[in-house]
Amino acid sequence: MGYYLTNQRKVLYIVHSFEVGYILASIGADPATVSAGVLHDVIEENRSRKEEIMNFLHRYMGKDVLYLVSMVSNIPLEDPALSKFNLAEKITREASKDPDKKAYAIKSADRLSNLRTLHFLKSKSGRSAEERRATILLDTIENVIPLAKIMDKKYSTRASSSGIKLADYIQDLIRQYNV
Repeated sequence: MGYYLTNQRKVLYIVHSFEVGYILASIGADPATVSAGVLHDVIEENRSRKEEIMNFLHRYMGKDVLYLVSMVSNIPLEDPALSKFNLAEKITREASKDPDKKAYAIKSADRLSNLRTLHFLKSKSGRSAEERRATILLDTIENVIPLAKIMDKKYSTRASSSGIKLADYIQDLIRQYNV
């Protein structure tokens, strides 16, 4: 199992997956959305076994979970081949196929979790940590916050154990980077 470093402490990647599920449960998301949130990275992290994983998800988690995981993994259900597109753009394009906007919730919760550890981001592929952070923050402002605001409206009518507003929380995390 992989891990990432935070202040020289190893943290298992699975912590991120469970955090995404927890955020979704906290806003009152349904069980399929929470499950898809926990599993949202499984296809992207195991590309060589994509079809096997998709078959497993369909068989044991159901078509709703498979659909949501595929949607946030940039894998169109009509095309079994892996096609990598910009995640926020894909969710926006496919939104008409997701009338409850559940993928918005997963994307927003995923980014919220990622923003909590953004300051630990390292240089990669010739790009400095600062450059990578700036790209993520810009994408968050332009694409993710609008999705989070939609989710805040959707879940504001449901009983939420935390009363969390995704857009507000994401904006608060972005402010620490003086953006």
